[in-house]
Amino acid sequence: MRLLLALALAAALSTAPAAAQPPQPEGGGAPPHDPHSYSRPEEVRVEHLALDLDVDFVRKQLTGTATLRLQNRAGAKTVVLDTHGLDIRGVTRQPGGGEAAFTLGKPDPILGRPIEIQIAPDTTSVTVSYSSAP
Repeated sequence: MRLLLALALAAALSTAPAAAQPPQPEGGGAPPHDPHSYSRPEEVRVEHLALDLDVDFVRKQLTGTATLRLQNRAGAKTVVLDTHGLDIRGVTRQPGGGEAAFTLGKPDPILGRPIEIQIAPDTTSVTVSYSSAP
């Protein structure tokens, strides 16, 4: 009897992880809209972020670059990112390494301001050079 009970318990526990998996969206659906961001991940999704930063503790400032690997899902001509209190010095894009045109949107006290970067359908990454406000 104990053996039968132990086997039943083991079988029940072995199926618990499968039942605990969250449901997956059908057809690789678009991510839900984030009201706290200007980004449009249904068009261009950031797959990876590499930071190269210098820290100035005296001035309380960060200076450096953020390289974002992109997945252009819709053949978009722009990628929109969030900024808040940043001085954008320039943007380059890959392939090609050329300067990418960008515009900064109107600032919002909560959301910061959007940066809209011009990309091509084959753009795989952008590098944003910036410094934070002290």
